[in-house]
Amino acid sequence: MKTLLSFSILFSASIVFAEDLKTVTSKIDSVTVYLDGAGIVRSAQVKITPGQKQYVFSDLSPKLNPESINITASGGVTIMSIVNKTNFLAQDFQNPVIQQLKDSLALLSDQKGLLQTEKNVFTEEKDLLNQNKPIGGTAGVSIAELQKAADFYRARVMQINMELYRMGKEENKISETMTRINLQLKELNAKFNPPKSEITVTVKSSAAVTSSFVIRYVVTNTGWAPFYDLVANGVSQPIILRYRANAYNNTGEDWNDVKIKLSTADAMRSASKPQLKKWSLNYDNRTISEGLLNTQLNIQRSLDLNLYNNRTEVNKDIPYQQIEVSELNSEFDVKEPYTIPADAKPYLLEIKEHELPADFQYYSAPKIERGAFLIAKVTGWEDLDLVEGTANVYFGNTYIGRSYIYTRSMEDTLDLSLGTDNKILVTRKKLKEFSSKNFFGTTRKETYTYEIQVKNNRDEPVQIDLEDQVPITEESEIKVEALEISKAELDDISGILRWHINLASGQSEKVVVSFSVKYPKNRRIHIYQSKVMYCPRF
Repeated sequence: MKTLLSFSILFSASIVFAEDLKTVTSKIDSVTVYLDGAGIVRSAQVKITPGQKQYVFSDLSPKLNPESINITASGGVTIMSIVNKTNFLAQDFQNPVIQQLKDSLALLSDQKGLLQTEKNVFTEEKDLLNQNKPIGGTAGVSIAELQKAADFYRARVMQINMELYRMGKEENKISETMTRINLQLKELNAKFNPPKSEITVTVKSSAAVTSSFVIRYVVTNTGWAPFYDLVANGVSQPIILRYRANAYNNTGEDWNDVKIKLSTADAMRSASKPQLKKWSLNYDNRTISEGLLNTQLNIQRSLDLNLYNNRTEVNKDIPYQQIEVSELNSEFDVKEPYTIPADAKPYLLEIKEHELPADFQYYSAPKIERGAFLIAKVTGWEDLDLVEGTANVYFGNTYIGRSYIYTRSMEDTLDLSLGTDNKILVTRKKLKEFSSKNFFGTTRKETYTYEIQVKNNRDEPVQIDLEDQVPITEESEIKVEALEISKAELDDISGILRWHINLASGQSEKVVVSFSVKYPKNRRIHIYQSKVMYCPRF
């Protein structure tokens, strides 16, 4: 009797508690997307009655970080406590596609069950036949009866085995279909029916008021990466830099028509005061080749990223990369409200557009490729708070390729290659009459002479940087002598030859490169340069 009374008291208390617990629906006002994570700001208008009450803010992201929750209320309402929990039973709605797949799964399950029942019946019949193989007892049977029994056994067992084989194949097919449906259901449930976080707030008020609640918290499984378009519309016009971002949302809550801000800050930055550390200067031995980091740095980045992945929950559908940003955090307001559903797909956001001054000139290395590349030397971009990232390069309406904006050692000028210009002709040919192979005692001497011609077929004058090279010896027995370089700038370390040529419209100019190589005639050297390629093998 005492136990029953205690249960009644607890049940009555739970009813009173349920009556005091009111569910509140809030809406997202703004989102600050960090490189890894996001800060959510929600708001709600709540009618508060006098006394102490509890309110539940439901349908929040399951990726919510409880330590980041901050709630304020207006109207003299005092917040007594904040409790966060995950509701695994919450479902916003039953998606019709999910319901259809569940119905199909139930139908297939019934079909599979019927097949298994039939298989059991045939298997038991087969076992019965096998148990009754002995016939005739000790008296034996006639040949005719034995033949008749054998024919019956063979025909029936064959029929049973064929039915079992057919049903086995059909059962496997049903199982495969059910597996695919279950995988699809798992993906759809994660998208449409993920678990939800809830925040229970205990408040106290001395009067009945309508209070404005502001809920702030940080979520994971979201982030953004910079993406640029660099557009050159002509050699006399500035470069257009379009600052964009790819952002994804896999937080379990959709961002519908909300104000978005992008930030380079740390989503989980500490509230403690900052502390300066020792600032040491060293040589930066890292190199870049066509916008990509060298192999050693890539390996180090991979190791650092693996450590990050091991200690941090990251979205498996979105590969992460390691970049460096300025110590001073930058923020970029996205002008128009955006909708980014929680589907883990990247969405392109427009941030801003800049016009940057640029000087245009041409570059050619006809030993490698006979063509003149238009180079835009862009200035004025170091003060735009750029984050390093990939850039699509366009010349007019033509896509040229990809470059990489590398901010860690940013210089005043960024060189962008805009592809070859067919109106600038560059040729390089070997002059056989000035090339020779001779022997002097124990020494072999080979002479090579090349003529390079550049012609400007454009309507305006152009400036072109032309490069070629002479070989550099690394053996004391090999002697290289530059015989003719047409007043080029010679780099003694690399052997690179450079000419800075100004050509009027229709003008052409020739330069000659001639060098000799001496080496012992009983040795062989590989003078011609080559590259490794792959082709079919027949």
